[in-house]
Amino acid sequence: MPNQNERAEKFIKAINEDAYLQQKTIKEETDRLRRSELKKARLRARDEIDELTARERDSRRAEISRKYADKSSESKREMLMHRDGILDSVFEDVRKKLAEFSGSEKYGAWLVGNIVRAAKIVDADDMELYLKKGDEKYADEAAKAAKASFEIKTDEDNMLGGFKIVSRSCGICANDTLESRLQDNRDWFLRQFGGDVAKRD
Repeated sequence: MPNQNERAEKFIKAINEDAYLQQKTIKEETDRLRRSELKKARLRARDEIDELTARERDSRRAEISRKYADKSSESKREMLMHRDGILDSVFEDVRKKLAEFSGSEKYGAWLVGNIVRAAKIVDADDMELYLKKGDEKYADEAAKAAKASFEIKTDEDNMLGGFKIVSRSCGICANDTLESRLQDNRDWFLRQFGGDVAKRD
């Protein structure tokens, strides 16, 4: 009987030791796999754990991604607003300089020279010359220099200066107002350095 009890105890002990070793081996293997999978997940951002853990992690990742996207979008909007503020300030300064230029002595010669060049390009019998209020005084000089005749019209929308030549028979509008030049430069700047603000979210 003592022999049988002893054998039973040894058997139970062996089973317990084997179970402990298996449990330890399983735990070590599980830890190794978890470390390996987490490392892979960090490096490749892929789910390589079991299905339940993957779903939970994916759900967390999706939530983080949404928060990150929202924050990123908000930061982008703030950056664009800041950039637009700077851009508005710069182009407002340019607008003031253009207004000063259109009141200077050099403006008349610049205006007449550009009207002559545009008239030679349009080269039509029905040219309408649109000028800002007060610039009509340059029309005769421009017509003589271009050897052309214009129907002179006041452009109420033209506040800075420059001109437009329209030929309805040719379907041409040569727009060389300072406002259009300013807008063209702004559009060019946005294309080169940050995209079209009008299309942003």
